[in-house]
Amino acid sequence: MRSRNWFWGTFFILGAILLGVSQMGLISYHLGFWTVIATLVLAGALIQSLIMLSIGGTVFSVAFLSILYAGPLGIAKLAPWTILGIAILLTIGLSIIFFSTTP
Repeated sequence: MRSRNWFWGTFFILGAILLGVSQMGLISYHLGFWTVIATLVLAGALIQSLIMLSIGGTVFSVAFLSILYAGPLGIAKLAPWTILGIAILLTIGLSIIFFSTTP
């Protein structure tokens, strides 16, 4: 439990630095307060899902991050529901490949 607190504490400190730097204009892409908070939570969930080898957590964290940053990523034409549909199909497919118990 102690290492989990350290991880999230460090993560939010980095978020505070990122928010301050973006508000001072030192980053070319403007990040709003809620975008930074959502990015921190989703990136933290992504890292934690990767550590725990959770396919669903990893895929959906990336999906929600791609929805947040659709403009800079050049995928603004994709609707959020399309991205979530892709995430569902990827989760099902990867789960079948990696966790299939059939010999």
